[in-house]
Amino acid sequence: MNAIALKPIRVKSTGQEFLPGDPVVASPGKLLQWSEKGLVQIVGEPVRFNSPLFGELEGIILEQGPDSFTLRHPLTQEIVKLPNEWRISLDERSAILEFDAGLPREEADREARKEFFGLFRKGGKP
Repeated sequence: MNAIALKPIRVKSTGQEFLPGDPVVASPGKLLQWSEKGLVQIVGEPVRFNSPLFGELEGIILEQGPDSFTLRHPLTQEIVKLPNEWRISLDERSAILEFDAGLPREEADREARKEFFGLFRKGGKP
């Protein structure tokens, strides 16, 4: 389970500190407790890909919320937030890439996220 700090956190037992935006390393139980208190945001598993310029990176991260989902760029931390109605289109694009292009499921998901991120980051609104 992965999480990002939303507020400064200092772990009493270890003295470890996390600032907003830092990845947080803790047990899943502790991350869930902190999430309920609004200290961290649980994020989806990152996808790895090779960038021609920067080498291997973690891919566009999908964070699912109750009413919307967020795509977060791993390098710039730029986000694209869309209502859940668009999640159907994202999943459909992934399925098309998997079926028509013959991509493995994980690669099709990664490519669909990159396409959606590129489409909506340019200022376009759904």
